[in-house]
Amino acid sequence: MEKLNSLLNQEIAKSDQLFEDYFSNSEIKVAEIVGFLLNQRGKKIRPRILLLTAELAGGINDLSTKCATILEALHTASLIHDDIIDLAKLRRGEKSINHKFGNKLAVLTGDYLLSRSLKLLARETDTKIIEAYAHAAEDLCLGEILEQHQRVKDNYSSEPYFEIIHKKTASLSIACAEIGVLTAGGSENLRQQMKQFANHFGVAFQLKDDLLDFIGNEEKTGKKTGQDLMENILTYPVLAALQTGNDNENIIEALKTYDFHHLKKMIHKNNGFEKTQQTIESFSQKALDILKNFDDCEALRALQSIVQQNIIRNK
Repeated sequence: MEKLNSLLNQEIAKSDQLFEDYFSNSEIKVAEIVGFLLNQRGKKIRPRILLLTAELAGGINDLSTKCATILEALHTASLIHDDIIDLAKLRRGEKSINHKFGNKLAVLTGDYLLSRSLKLLARETDTKIIEAYAHAAEDLCLGEILEQHQRVKDNYSSEPYFEIIHKKTASLSIACAEIGVLTAGGSENLRQQMKQFANHFGVAFQLKDDLLDFIGNEEKTGKKTGQDLMENILTYPVLAALQTGNDNENIIEALKTYDFHHLKKMIHKNNGFEKTQQTIESFSQKALDILKNFDDCEALRALQSIVQQNIIRNK
């Protein structure tokens, strides 16, 4: 595992350099923003998934690392646009792009990352890679549209929630897993299995984020708790508490009055946090079950570790 970790760290460092090479240009403001983005980049879970699935499929190569960089740019663009929509001031404990550089420049930066990514991807001959990228980009936009639509509705069903997080979060993990296999020439069976794995993991990852929005330590997460409530985003801890049928009037009143502390108390009383953690573990187990279909190897164990670490993470 030590050898694989060393290889991954090398490729992640190479990806960081590629990000700077690909997305900086002669415009001084663009270079400044790209430098700022590089300092903000977080856990890099998605590039790791792409590189590990490539390793599982036959071995990481230059195309794998290039695509990891391009997919991370797509992810970054989606976060920039999310922050603009949500009027967010912080991203991972630092000023958001829109707060530091203004909304206009932030919008243009997100658009630039998307268009530049497409230009870089267009140089590749494998149309399946381009299709996977395009599908993820489309789903990210549709997920945001669905989320905006849900904000103005009194719909407390969990079905729209899971549709939104599938598109907004899981879709990018799916693209990374699929493209990782494609860059290494893996089999169609592996490609489909890894897509299923990434879907289950992506849902579990977003569920954990939504749980930490209520019970996370702000110093560790770099995010202010209660942000989803302030942005009228209905997440699973609330939906799970509402499923009990108890205290629903109090919960809905807390939602409408943005009373975070009372809402948190009601969710805890109705086991919403416990049910969310159970659901995280359920989706995580589905992801791990997919990995059982393959022979043991370091890349497989590393993917298992990513799933297991998400279950217990606190940031």
